[in-house]
Amino acid sequence: MTTTDDRPGVEERYLKASSTSNLRVQADRRGDCDVLIAAGWSAKGLGGALLRLAGEWDAAAKKPRGMSETDLIMLRGKLKSLSSTLAYLVEAMQRLGMASPQARAGAIVGYWLHQACHTCHGLKFETIQSTPVLSSVRCKACHGTGLGWPPHGQDGRRMLNLMDDSVSRARNGIRDRLRQYHK
Repeated sequence: MTTTDDRPGVEERYLKASSTSNLRVQADRRGDCDVLIAAGWSAKGLGGALLRLAGEWDAAAKKPRGMSETDLIMLRGKLKSLSSTLAYLVEAMQRLGMASPQARAGAIVGYWLHQACHTCHGLKFETIQSTPVLSSVRCKACHGTGLGWPPHGQDGRRMLNLMDDSVSRARNGIRDRLRQYHK
């Protein structure tokens, strides 16, 4: 018996479709091209840009430590949708009246892509000094959560919530389009 958890989700199908070489449309079955068409019809604005960026991020070489703005700049060549994503985010921050959106957007996107604590690197525990072994002491920086602190305080958290909501709406839009045309 298979469960629905075995099937790839919308994001996984979108990421696979964005790197496929088979762009055939077949009337009797759903293919990668159908997913890309559905994304083009529905995943616009910040949510669509973030979906594309997340796919590029997954395909790029990840660093074991938390990502800084310098890391983000170095990955810019691999993250082709980074510029448009930052532009959408700056625009959203300006609409909300936030200070210095151009200076803050990079750090917020960087955190959204890689939320691991910069001290324990997401492992939740401190290492034993001069060894690669983890101790039983929780990381003091993240209090054992493995997550770093969002940049720019309340404004940063507000933007991260907006970004997550935008991605959810884009994902649901793709899913609805796929259901509508392939029953």
